[in-house]
This record gives sequence, C-alpha cells and structure tokens, in this order.
Amino acid sequence: MPISTQKHSFINLLQAEHHELLTLLDAVDAHGVEHPFGFYGLQAAEQLIKEHLLREIEFLYPFLRQSVAHDAQLIHELVLLETDMKSILHWVELFFETYAHSTTHENLKIDYQKLKHAIQERIQLARERLLPLYQELTALTPAPHDRGLTTTINRDSSPHTHHC
Repeated sequence: MPISTQKHSFINLLQAEHHELLTLLDAVDAHGVEHPFGFYGLQAAEQLIKEHLLREIEFLYPFLRQSVAHDAQLIHELVLLETDMKSILHWVELFFETYAHSTTHENLKIDYQKLKHAIQERIQLARERLLPLYQELTALTPAPHDRGLTTTINRDSSPHTHHC
C-alpha cells in the first residue's frame, strides 16, 4: 500500500471510529443507559472504546511525540494529553468492571454521563488538534504504519501489533 494511502487509512480509521463511538453513545442516550437496550448497547461499545483509546495511546501519541522532538512545549502538551488518555482508559475499564451486569446501580447514570463527556471531549480534541497535527507531520515524516507496523483489529480481542 502506498505511503500516502496508509497515512490516510490511519486517519480515516480514527475518524470512522470517532463517528461510530458518537453514534453508539447517541443510541445509548436514546434508550437511556439504565434501560436494558441502552445498557446492552453500551456493553457492545466497550471493545471499540478500549481499542480506540489503545490505538491512540500506542500509535498516535508516540508518533506525534517523536515527530515534534524539537518542540519541548508541544512534547510536554502531548505527554499530558497521553497521560490523560491513559487515565481515561483506566476509568473506562473500571466503569465496565463496575457495571458489567447491573443496570440498577445508583451511580450508573452519573458515571455514564462522565464517561460520555470524557469520550466526546477527546474526540473533539482529536478532530481539532491531534489529527490535523498528525496530517501535517505525516506530510514531512513517515507515519508509524510506514515503518513496518500494521495493526490487526479483531473485535473479539485487543489490537495486536505485528512487525512486517
């Protein structure tokens, strides 16, 4: 696959996942997270949420940090954002462990709203800053996938990185 196609494919994948996540969250809201249909919809989204957060942590942030190594302030900002993303991933894992089988827990609705808000904020940040920065930098520097890394996505397991 040509380098430019790989770069666009990675961006397109992230953008498609953003759209899918927002659509899934809207569907949960339409039913209500405490309603079985809304709750099961959220459980169905769990793997996508985790995979997407990991993809950004494992590929996007390292590439961005490496590409702007000359800009200490931007590196600092990226490290903070990546640390925040790792905290969100940890919180997502705790959320799904806590509510694995129960729609009756008194804090479900409040915790779901926090989860949704965090995901929406991160998607907005990615759309406004991170993905444009990635596109700008990939015009100058080979992207992670261009250096022999590919990601195999299996909805039944976590993303696996293979060296080609």
